[in-house]
Amino acid sequence: MKIYIFLLFCLLIPSGVFAIDPKIETAYENLANRVDRKYSQDMQQIIFADLANKLENLSERTSTSSILPLIDDLQMLNNEKLYKLWLEWELSISTQKVQELREVAVFKSELPERDIPQYIQWIIWWDIQYIHTDDSREYFDGTDIKRIQYSSYVPIDESNASRLKNKSGIIIYDTSTWYRFVADYSLERKIPYSELAGKFNSFLTENHRVTEKNGKYYAYNFINFRYFEDKYGAYPSSLETSWFDYSNTLLYKRSDWGYNFVSDYTQYPIADSNLVFWVPEKHLMLDYLREDAKFESIDMNSQLEWIKALSKSLTQWKTRQESIQSIYAWILNNVEYTRVINLSDEKIFSWIETFIAWEWVCTWYTKLSSYLFYFAGYHDVEVIRWHVIDAQDFPEIWHAWLKIWELYYDPTFDDPIWAENTKNPSDYKYFWLPKDIFYANRYEYDDLPEYLNTASKDEIHNHIFNKLTSLIPKYQGSLDEYPVFWEIVFRNKYNLSATTDISPELLASKIWSYTVENNSFKYIDDSGTQKQVIWFRYYPLGSDSVSAVLDLFWYDTSELTLFYWQKESWDYEWRLAYEIETR
Repeated sequence: MKIYIFLLFCLLIPSGVFAIDPKIETAYENLANRVDRKYSQDMQQIIFADLANKLENLSERTSTSSILPLIDDLQMLNNEKLYKLWLEWELSISTQKVQELREVAVFKSELPERDIPQYIQWIIWWDIQYIHTDDSREYFDGTDIKRIQYSSYVPIDESNASRLKNKSGIIIYDTSTWYRFVADYSLERKIPYSELAGKFNSFLTENHRVTEKNGKYYAYNFINFRYFEDKYGAYPSSLETSWFDYSNTLLYKRSDWGYNFVSDYTQYPIADSNLVFWVPEKHLMLDYLREDAKFESIDMNSQLEWIKALSKSLTQWKTRQESIQSIYAWILNNVEYTRVINLSDEKIFSWIETFIAWEWVCTWYTKLSSYLFYFAGYHDVEVIRWHVIDAQDFPEIWHAWLKIWELYYDPTFDDPIWAENTKNPSDYKYFWLPKDIFYANRYEYDDLPEYLNTASKDEIHNHIFNKLTSLIPKYQGSLDEYPVFWEIVFRNKYNLSATTDISPELLASKIWSYTVENNSFKYIDDSGTQKQVIWFRYYPLGSDSVSAVLDLFWYDTSELTLFYWQKESWDYEWRLAYEIETR
């Protein structure tokens, strides 16, 4: 609370004319220094993330033109602070040191203590060093892991032990042989990765694969690299034989705690530093841009400038919810899912390559959306990529969607390839959904049940149907707000299973339906009264179109009538009618 009050006080400082007011910058730096001195890094991340949310809320609530620029300045400074805290944590060697301690503990546990026989103890007493190695000739020495190298040795047993008195050498016992005496040897210390990190040109991680140089962010394409299976460190001799030029080698930490030493790579720019200086979630945005720029063939920076300007035009003076809806609607109005896909061409997954054609796949619907949200200043925006189990290409191909705060969105599913017209906001199925509803038909990688990989289409539909049915009591009072429930409620109402095909004939048995013959526009209703149809709208129904048409009406059949209509050709046609006028 004190921090928030401090920043509110800062807002009263008169504004200057610079991009970021120097007085605001000074006040924020003073605040950041106070927090740095008082709190741990973990706590700092919590404090500044909370401040980001408070500033967003304050920005939405205020309409004072003189205050908004100051809030914007504070948001930009706070976003950069959060990025620096994230970067410090990601590149911190403290986590690597913890891993190294674990590796040492595992190494020691695999070298169990052994009762040394008396004749070996006598030799040790004669000031000959004794070490216990593993099969790779590594051993633990105080706080270090070391390795002994030798080419010849003398096996030791009780018969020859006394001959070693006053000899210069080492006694070795490893995990698979008896004791050995080695006179000519070398010892080498394994250098922990935490020590090696500072020696290389750049230190990259799985989550941080970019560097900033001379006002630009750069990413790297690894052409060739060397790695060691060891997760603790590497021996100097191994590094030297790999012909490493430290000044031109990237050290890359993989997610499994292994390391790649990359000396053969290309470097490519992804964005000017000042263009993304202030964006929230910058570490995610830079990673997405790194993926996009992999196939760069146009000026990426100019495209980002265009997206930045578009974001402002779509969100300026709007609330958070209005901004999300504005961006979502723009995507659905201006982007079309590509109708020709060559999965062997990785460029189809590149936003840069598909930007001009305006034909995209799911990843780039969500990527463009995320960039628009980042440039609008919104936090907690993330692209998620894994499985939609009722997609035609499941499980071979993954899908992508958006998480914004604690709600989920899928612009691709709301803009299907066969759609003739863009949907109205009230018809969005995958917009503003809580996780349990949104994930009724999708799983992230580690959560996917094994049996679904080989499940039939009917089994998958039953699985989704049962999950959504189980959620109906929870959302009973607000089912109309979530279009994904409409069909589920309809099927439950009429006791239809998840896999029952809704044919016109089946629908006719569930709702008002009448036969109209001789093109007379007359029919007899259930009370026996003759009705004359004056005017109506309708959708013709085929055997495969009923569900799609019902979806247009939210599966609400209370105002619908089904006619079995005899046409002038004397053929019959099912017509789902609405806005009917009779007399």
